[in-house]
Amino acid sequence: MRPSTLELLEKLDDAFRKQMVPLLDDDHAKARAAILVQLIGHLHQRVRIEGECLWDEYAELCELLADCASAFPAIEISAAIESAAALISADQYPSMPLLAERNEILRSCLVDVIASLDGLPAETRTVWEGRVFRYLRAQLDRDLLLSTSPALGDAAGSAELPLV
Repeated sequence: MRPSTLELLEKLDDAFRKQMVPLLDDDHAKARAAILVQLIGHLHQRVRIEGECLWDEYAELCELLADCASAFPAIEISAAIESAAALISADQYPSMPLLAERNEILRSCLVDVIASLDGLPAETRTVWEGRVFRYLRAQLDRDLLLSTSPALGDAAGSAELPLV
């Protein structure tokens, strides 16, 4: 579909930076314009990679939760995984809201796992804490991808959005 969402954001960014920002005289308006440029960049970055991030998060959560199901029998981990999987059928387009909702089901289950870690014997707890922390680190890295350059621009603050 042309123009794509990315192309529209790039045109919006270009027009705003080149046609509107130079006309601003007021320092307050310039500061607000700089925020809008950052938001446009953030949207551009998010549109480019959000689906892949949600997809990767789902796979990692499924693996982690399936592995720890036997260590946390009081938590309905299998039911959460099944519920998340059933949210998107094989013949359905996995929209961003559906992908996010699917992951939220699993994140909620992970919260229950984290809350239950203290109930494990020390040695077992250490193993599961390590697994959970590795997942959380990977999730933080994905979140950082969604909130960094080009959204915040380069050091000079004048970087234009990359063509995709």
